[in-house]
Amino acid sequence: MIKQKTTKRIISFIQQNYYLNDLKITLYNSLSFHKKGNNKDIFLFSNARGGSTLLEGIIATQPNISRIFEPLNWKRFYTRRTKIEPNYEYIYSSPERYDEIIKYFENIFENKMTVHFPLSFWRDDFKLNPDRYVFKLINCKELINLFEDSFDIKVIYFLRHPVPTILSRINWGWKNFNNRFYYLLNDYYFKKLFPETLLSFSKEALRSDNLIEQYTTGWCIENYLPLNVLDKKKWLMMTYEDLIVDTHSTLIKLSDFLEVDRVDLMIKKINQPSESISAYKNTSDLLIRKSENSSRQLIQKWKNMISAKDEKTVFNILDRFDINCYQHDQFMPRF
Repeated sequence: MIKQKTTKRIISFIQQNYYLNDLKITLYNSLSFHKKGNNKDIFLFSNARGGSTLLEGIIATQPNISRIFEPLNWKRFYTRRTKIEPNYEYIYSSPERYDEIIKYFENIFENKMTVHFPLSFWRDDFKLNPDRYVFKLINCKELINLFEDSFDIKVIYFLRHPVPTILSRINWGWKNFNNRFYYLLNDYYFKKLFPETLLSFSKEALRSDNLIEQYTTGWCIENYLPLNVLDKKKWLMMTYEDLIVDTHSTLIKLSDFLEVDRVDLMIKKINQPSESISAYKNTSDLLIRKSENSSRQLIQKWKNMISAKDEKTVFNILDRFDINCYQHDQFMPRF
């Protein structure tokens, strides 16, 4: 235990030391053999504790696709290679940052800003010379259309039912988690993009002692713009529930969208048995043998972890924000 704490302190010190972080990035850049290919990179937008790591791993099973885990996490910015300060409020709070954020991603594409150790050969999804990235992003959803305008990318928006997501955040003890959404309450976003009636409610609810109310409001604020305001006609909308309950159809839809063929690797990653195949398009008998009842039980477990009163509170707040993709007493999404 002492050794583990010491290691964490050393890592934290390196991460927060600009000079050492710059040296680390220089080393990572020299070891990266990524060269952008003809296929579009993938931006996966999701919510913390929403199952995005599973989906990111499924996508990264494909040949030549490498994952970039949370490139806009504030810890990435302890470096003099960017002007972005390492805190969420600074990163996202103003359109004045947009050019710097776009430049940051350009540097990643050009191997000038390698944010992960590129030779993680012990990972089951390691690729020595990938030509395509999947970026997992759990913040900055208000910038999705900006990324689409700036880069030739494919966008996946991945949701999980708000109740288990909220309960998981609370159980993890993330007491200040919702602070990261305060920048969306500033004049630039709320006056232009949110209904004015939500402003006072949101400010009060984010400071509420009722954790269900506080965390539900945070979930609504972070998802309101992509669900109700932004242009999403080119996105692939996915949900955790569909991935678990209707795995076969969901993975085929994902494969089509990404223009990849190795759905067998996706199935293996999600721990579902299947026939050995190299490309689903050439098979008509792809079967995923699983118990539909057990899958449904998995996505319904949260029902026993929340009171009827708190569940009603969640959906009353969703109604305030006009978010209706999940309905009270229904486990599966509605898009």
